[in-house]
Amino acid sequence: MKVSIKYFLLLVILSLLLTSCGSRLKNEAFTPVILDSEGLLNQSTISWLNSYSYPQGFIFIIRTINSVSPIAIGVNADEYFKADAEKCPDPNACKKRGVYIFITRAPALIQVRAGTEIAAQARWQGITAGESYIQKQSVVLSGDFDTSTIEMVKWLSSSLPNTKVPWYREWILNDVTQNLYLELNEVGFPSESFYGHYIVKPIIQARVLESRLTGSWWITYLVAGIIILLIKSLVQSLIKLFLGKPFPKIANGINTVIGILIEIGLTLPSAATIIFLSGSRLEDQIALQASGIPGVSSFSFSAQLFNVETGIGWAILVLCLRWWGGYGKSSDIIALSQLPPEKQQLIYARIRDENPVNAFLIEAYARAPYKEGGNFYPEIFEKQPFSLAELGWGTENFKAGVRWGLLAWLALPKALSLVMIFLWISWIIEGIIGFIKIELQLNKAGLI
Repeated sequence: MKVSIKYFLLLVILSLLLTSCGSRLKNEAFTPVILDSEGLLNQSTISWLNSYSYPQGFIFIIRTINSVSPIAIGVNADEYFKADAEKCPDPNACKKRGVYIFITRAPALIQVRAGTEIAAQARWQGITAGESYIQKQSVVLSGDFDTSTIEMVKWLSSSLPNTKVPWYREWILNDVTQNLYLELNEVGFPSESFYGHYIVKPIIQARVLESRLTGSWWITYLVAGIIILLIKSLVQSLIKLFLGKPFPKIANGINTVIGILIEIGLTLPSAATIIFLSGSRLEDQIALQASGIPGVSSFSFSAQLFNVETGIGWAILVLCLRWWGGYGKSSDIIALSQLPPEKQQLIYARIRDENPVNAFLIEAYARAPYKEGGNFYPEIFEKQPFSLAELGWGTENFKAGVRWGLLAWLALPKALSLVMIFLWISWIIEGIIGFIKIELQLNKAGLI
């Protein structure tokens, strides 16, 4: 009873903290900050901006720049926002509740960035990414900076106050999807670094070629997943060939780490290009056209994918693919869990001797359901290690699927869900191959 009361009080305190976070800034009126150093706006527009009645809880910052590099136009807006927020009369308010309007003469464009407390809601509700945002941006293409600035301010002033969501959804948007989006957006940019030039650009080029030849977009990512598996298999085979006999434990440990690094290094950029190639912001389209990849402007995802309008059917699909994908990552454990206890003991003893890292992971899978309570019995694990590991991993895997399904339903736009789905599809493909491989090995060894 005392434990229940403690958790109840903790939940109440947490709820109060979440709902009250940033309340002072949300209810405060701010004076706009006009940084028209390039003189793009006339005096009547500046007077209008200074006298306009802005909504409470938002500090508008208008910055004009004469020219920026087309390929870095979006990145420049991010950088200027960070720098100008530091120089604000109230830097904390600008960083959290800032509405940053970034206007450039060449290329002629108006962009919007938002502070940390409102960025995710604004993006996923179509205010700073999507069809409506692009429509408002398009006004400035004629070179009429004054009209486009006034129209953008009016639209943002009427739209942003309507982005209020329940506290639990606001927390998910700000603390989960915001960081995920920023990470994927950064790794999906075709820069001139080794990573951007030799990993990201080939994926984009393949997408362009596929779009021109077939009109589809998913084949590139399916092939990328297969290539990742082949590269990982090749590298691990070479390590085993050269180090397997003289240093088996070292070789097995290196292969475990190498497998994780290759997946992170190649799978994430494959998925991240979905964000970059979405065409949900004009700045991304301009950067793509400036990248020098032929035909890159001839295709894009629907900008509607960047609104949070996920139905229950899509959420169930996300749940199932995450669930099955997790099983794919442990296909060897599933295969070995079907063996009789004495054979499981024999194989686990061999793994513990030859590959301590894998043995540690197997036991961690078995212990996973007990990390928040309950008793783990090592003697049962010693008798049927793979059966217990499969049970533990399956339980945690289903929980992860439920969490992702709820996220997709409550907070994730389809674009981010697609990113994760492609990661999980590669896991499923790897799992099928791994299951067949382990079955053949067990059959050859006479264990089945």
